[in-house]
Amino acid sequence: DGCILGGALGGIFASGQALQLGLVGGGIFVLRSAARSAISLGGFLSFYNGGTCSLERARGKKDAFNPFAVGGLIGIAGGLPGYLTPMPHAPYLYRNTRALAGAGLSSALLCSALPFLFGGGTSREEAPGAPPVAAPEERVTPP
Repeated sequence: DGCILGGALGGIFASGQALQLGLVGGGIFVLRSAARSAISLGGFLSFYNGGTCSLERARGKKDAFNPFAVGGLIGIAGGLPGYLTPMPHAPYLYRNTRALAGAGLSSALLCSALPFLFGGGTSREEAPGAPPVAAPEERVTPP
């Protein structure tokens, strides 16, 4: 899913700039951008899903900490190249601990909001041993 969505978004966003490059050059540019976006979003989603499932299994809990921790690690991993080597387009990241912590925190907050944005965080699980709750149409009101 992530690769298909990433490829489609990458191709759409690159199409505006591709119009200036002509038919062949623009087509190659769109394909390259779509491939990079597919790999990027697919990789992110695979690490996110695998990490949250692994933490849920290891901790035995399904709560907001799992995506928060995984998102923080993904953000720090994404910020490490700029932290370790100076980059001409972002020289302020080189050896900047606050920028690295900010990347981790912003990614952690975004990832902890993903389940709530897409409906996965609002599901209720019944407590073990609790009586089942009847659906509204099954409830009988006394006369």
